[in-house]
Amino acid sequence: MGFALLVWLCLLGVGSAEDSGHQVRFIKPLTPELLQIAEAYYLNDPYLTKWYQDIEKRAIPLDDLGGAFADIDDDGQPEAIFQEGQDFGTCGTVGCEVRVLKKVGNQWRLMGSFDDGIADFTILPEKDHGVHRILSYSGHDNRAGTVIWDGREFH
Repeated sequence: MGFALLVWLCLLGVGSAEDSGHQVRFIKPLTPELLQIAEAYYLNDPYLTKWYQDIEKRAIPLDDLGGAFADIDDDGQPEAIFQEGQDFGTCGTVGCEVRVLKKVGNQWRLMGSFDDGIADFTILPEKDHGVHRILSYSGHDNRAGTVIWDGREFH
């Protein structure tokens, strides 16, 4: 009977690769909803304000953003996740910075950031401090690494 149950579970796909995580792909150009969030956050970002004093120039890098919605903490409210492109000056040998924004009231606030080398990542089932681990790809050979939330920031 145990063998029959195992065969039945395999046929259903329980324990298959699909259960090992949820792949999220960045959208570029941004959808109108993602663009609205990006404009509200990035046009007031201290880093961009420092380098691009003119608000018109500050808006230019927004065309180089990839974005996605994903609920990484299972609170029913998806986080807005943006991958910055070369125009932001945050790309290096491990990839480009990815910023995770969480909606707090009516505003989107920075939850944290991590580096990612390609335009997708995987949300893993495991959690740390209530947030799913993220399988990210970085470096020139796109090595996979796990991003973990410590309660304050991503590592």
